[in-house]
Amino acid sequence: MIKIIGCFLLLLMMSTAGAQSRAKGNSTEWYNKYKCLKALNLHPDESIDRQQFAKQYARNRKWWDEAFAYLKNTNLAGLAPGNYPIDGEDVFIKVTEAVSKDIDSSKWESHHNYHDIHYLVSGKEMIGITPVSNVAAATTYDKTRDILFYTGFGPYFLADPSRFFIIFSNEAHRPFIKLGGYDEKVKRVVIKVRNPDAVH
Repeated sequence: MIKIIGCFLLLLMMSTAGAQSRAKGNSTEWYNKYKCLKALNLHPDESIDRQQFAKQYARNRKWWDEAFAYLKNTNLAGLAPGNYPIDGEDVFIKVTEAVSKDIDSSKWESHHNYHDIHYLVSGKEMIGITPVSNVAAATTYDKTRDILFYTGFGPYFLADPSRFFIIFSNEAHRPFIKLGGYDEKVKRVVIKVRNPDAVH
């Protein structure tokens, strides 16, 4: 697992000079250069900010290694909905199973205390991801729920069991959006990895 994470880190650190904060390249190209990633049987989605991941991984390898080890080694399909600790409150997993939301019922949101790894165990839906600088705050930060809501626009990505997403605390996301024509329940896991930069 350490080799897998090491390859993932090396991979995400690769960026061209002058690249913007959100990586725009073809994820298949950089994924295929590192076959060790296939041990996860997942593709890191092209939306992942590689530079930000390199920074956060360097801040605390232990938490990220624990998160990816859990993602790889756990029978996620067998987990009932609920919260499960991985490393106390520093790394934990939230499991949900429900029909996706209509887009008008969803909101852009961000978290201050945690970064998120999103993965669909079954089903398919859409997720929006964009830097918080691209959206406007619609509420004040709710410290108890660790959430801030926004209005605005951003790109959307297909979420399915073939890929995972990483959303950092400096990004807003609009999760759990219904994909047209797909009305079945979706089983999701969100692994919460503490943000060491958060001020408590």
